Amino acid sequence: MNIKVSDLKMLQKLTSGLKSNNILPIYDYLRFDKGTITKISSGSFIVFDCEDSDETILVDEKLLYVKVANTSAPMINITQKGNKVTITDGITPTHFQKQNIKEWPEMPDYGNEKIELSSDFNAALQKSLFFPVHSEEIPSLRSFLMIGNNHFCASDAGILFYEEISENIELVIQTKSAEVLSKTTLFKCSTNDNWMFFWANRVVIGFQKQEIKFTDMRRFKMPEEIKLEFVGSKADFFSFNSECIGSSKYPFVTIKTGVLSFDDTGLDIQLDRKLDYLTPSEIFTYNAAHMNRLLNSFNGDELEFYRGSTWYWIKSPDEAHVTVINRLVPQG
Repeated sequence: MNIKVSDLKMLQKLTSGLKSNNILPIYDYLRFDKGTITKISSGSFIVFDCEDSDETILVDEKLLYVKVANTSAPMINITQKGNKVTITDGITPTHFQKQNIKEWPEMPDYGNEKIELSSDFNAALQKSLFFPVHSEEIPSLRSFLMIGNNHFCASDAGILFYEEISENIELVIQTKSAEVLSKTTLFKCSTNDNWMFFWANRVVIGFQKQEIKFTDMRRFKMPEEIKLEFVGSKADFFSFNSECIGSSKYPFVTIKTGVLSFDDTGLDIQLDRKLDYLTPSEIFTYNAAHMNRLLNSFNGDELEFYRGSTWYWIKSPDEAHVTVINRLVPQG
């Protein structure tokens, strides 16, 4: 069979976040089948629609993508004969041992009810990825997106994101899984007892449910009647934060009346930026690195700051989501 190189490159991009981790040798293979190509890893899979895939063959993923990366041919030919599989671009054939198709794991049932996903859901997914922790050996609430009660939420305990959505579904998605989903536009999802499934153009993506259960973060919502403390500039905060991050391992910035201030007493480094619009009710110290991740979720420059007891709600007048940054606890 002949497979378009453009299709293989698309599949490679979509599956790049699914790591085999050498758990099972079969995870190092792609399954070509009638109309599909499937990639599996521990607790996840991607099924890619490919009309040119018309034979059932297991293909070594690494060898295939080496071929794709080093050819100018538009097609890759894949054949199997006896105990060998051959992939070639018409110039250089690569041969490897045929794998037993019976070792391929049984795929889960996709479930019955599919829920439509809106463009707002996809937008919230993209923005929320700035907030949770992106890699943790031991999963915790800090490395998951919480979707439920018509809200899309994410937090690492230092900063928080939430946005109202139309979908009334309950999903708990690990950050590394959300990064895979963010590479395409989702239009449907479904769940069963152990799995959740997402449909996009030419793709079905599945993830096994985690032990972490849904946590309702709506208690952090900004009250409807709350006084605006000041309006700031994303560019001002971002540039000052970036300079502090580059100057010290401890980029702790303080908002004072009329000034952003940074003081690393250990290295005797001080930075100040005068900003007349800063009118905090009391001084507020935050982690500049955390703040810049939060700021990256906004497209516009104008930001509104509303004071909570030990945090700020930060939002844009032209965007749907609301963010929270917690005050650093004073030391000593």
